[in-house]
Amino acid sequence: MSLLLGFAPFVTFAILTKIVGGATPYLGAAVVAALLLFRDISVATKTVKLLDLGTIALFSGLGLYKLATGVAWSTQDAGLRIDLGLFAIVAGSLVIGRPFTLQYAKEQTPPEVWTRPAFMRINNAITAVWAGSFALFVLSDLGMMYAGEPRAIDTLVSIAAIGGALLYTKRASAPKP
Repeated sequence: MSLLLGFAPFVTFAILTKIVGGATPYLGAAVVAALLLFRDISVATKTVKLLDLGTIALFSGLGLYKLATGVAWSTQDAGLRIDLGLFAIVAGSLVIGRPFTLQYAKEQTPPEVWTRPAFMRINNAITAVWAGSFALFVLSDLGMMYAGEPRAIDTLVSIAAIGGALLYTKRASAPKP
């Protein structure tokens, strides 16, 4: 559940874009990410999660850029930027050798498991699946923007990509008999 909570800023952004305009949805999402980070540091796990830091940077950067320039992004433009940012956070965690799922997995497993090679392999695989899911988001955004892909297809791709990543995460992280 903690991993899903990490995506709360993205849900916040989606909701706020329906209610208000301008930089508010971006900055609101950054605040939610900061609250999650504060929660983790002070109460829950006392760790700083890479997804939280990346999300704060992503939404703060986009919001501040929007405030500074007054740029008027369409919903599609904003979605592409956010999906690219999310892909960069997740794929970047693999590149630096710290898959973003590792921090969540450590919350649910005993410390003696953390040093096992299989533990790292599983987290690399789960993170790679999430990176692939977000890559599909980006490709679908680009298809909708430049190839006239219908919004319904974009929505179906997004649902299938998230559903597939969630299912894979659940199966890969389930205890083996």
